[in-house]
Amino acid sequence: VGVGVGVVSFDEFWAAYPRRAGKKDAAKAWGQIKPGRDLADRIIAGVERWNQSEQWTKDNGRFIPYPATFLRGERWNDEVTVSGGGRASPEKNYDDIPDFLGA
Repeated sequence: VGVGVGVVSFDEFWAAYPRRAGKKDAAKAWGQIKPGRDLADRIIAGVERWNQSEQWTKDNGRFIPYPATFLRGERWNDEVTVSGGGRASPEKNYDDIPDFLGA
């Protein structure tokens, strides 16, 4: 898939995604999104969060969706439960900031 003006190459997403199946369909979904650099970075960061999830790590990745499904469903925006019970969210996590109301 070629790179249009301001559109990030599909190959970058494809290299980051752990389930490489249905490439033609995934490339079509990527082309429909036409992500610029910021959105492509968010999508790939979402893939990285999901790679840590219980859903994607159990049963040797049996429950990793096809890449086109991930893209069409905008799954990079989903909150993710990571292995070990924690959550990874696309939003900034402020839990590491001391509570100014606390004692």
